[in-house]
Amino acid sequence: MSTLRETVVKMARGGVAVLMPRTESAAQLAAIYSAADAFFNPTVEDNFPTVNLEAEACGTPVVTYDTGGCAETITGRVSAAVRGLDEGLRILLELSALRGPHASSL
Repeated sequence: MSTLRETVVKMARGGVAVLMPRTESAAQLAAIYSAADAFFNPTVEDNFPTVNLEAEACGTPVVTYDTGGCAETITGRVSAAVRGLDEGLRILLELSALRGPHASSL
């Protein structure tokens, strides 16, 4: 992962978002998903978003807009399909509060 350049964005309430460029390496992509506390997919048009499947396959909860086929692709207990940005950010904050001793049970 050291070859990727990331952009770190500090968010309200101490949250951090890491924006990553595209990678062609499946191993690198799996490492990125696995290292994340949550994956946010704010897509507004996607019939079958494989990124949601990939993130959950790596054990990472997904927060995505309830559009297209997004709701059908998430199966994790704490993953969610949301109606808008405000609801998505609220759930992301809740997920970040679960980090630490509870993270392994997600």
